[in-house]
Amino acid sequence: MDEPEDRAAPADETVAHKQRRLFARGRDTGRIEYFSDAVIAIAMTLLVLDIHVEVKAGENVFEAVGRDWEQFFAYALSFLVIGINWMFHHRRFRVIVRYDTTLVWLNLVFLLFIALVPFPTSLLADRAPNPQVITLYAGMVAILGLLGAATWSYAYRAGLMSETIDRPLFLYILGNNLVSPLVFGLSIPLAYVLQALDVDPAWAMWFWLFNSLGGIAWTRLRGDTRVGPRGAAVD
Repeated sequence: MDEPEDRAAPADETVAHKQRRLFARGRDTGRIEYFSDAVIAIAMTLLVLDIHVEVKAGENVFEAVGRDWEQFFAYALSFLVIGINWMFHHRRFRVIVRYDTTLVWLNLVFLLFIALVPFPTSLLADRAPNPQVITLYAGMVAILGLLGAATWSYAYRAGLMSETIDRPLFLYILGNNLVSPLVFGLSIPLAYVLQALDVDPAWAMWFWLFNSLGGIAWTRLRGDTRVGPRGAAVD
């Protein structure tokens, strides 16, 4: 049960100060996690509502599904994007053991963009990808990654994490969280460059595959950093 932190009150404490002292910080993030899981689950479920396959009279159903494969591709891609963000969120809150008002707001903004994912997904499925659609979709994914990194960074600097998270591990995970914003962010100008070169801008979407490769590269680059007895990196 989450109870207000028991901190000594000054003799001349005001009502506003007492409110901040009792409610601005807490030691149980369970409510944050349960609410986040619910919003994420609803966003993932809503993705399927944008799949509309028109089966003409006498047409084979599988042929109709194959004709509208873009809708299923967009659904699977966004389901994966939200799923990965849920996994990272779950991992973050395994070690974020306290909260304050700023952390709650950061998480709410993160959920705001999670709930918006079905919108650019529908555009990606209904139209041949153009630079504007790619900008909306890639920008959405990049923002989710930046918000995750911001939450991780703030929780560490505000002392809201378990003491098991030392600085080398904090930096390693922070760098890993920034791979996705970098890859998806770079795909946006790439789409416009391809269009200017009279090349199908949809090819910029293949650049998103570098997200996995970037994570592997970061692991190879920084994953061997050794940690000293007090969390200091060992050269």
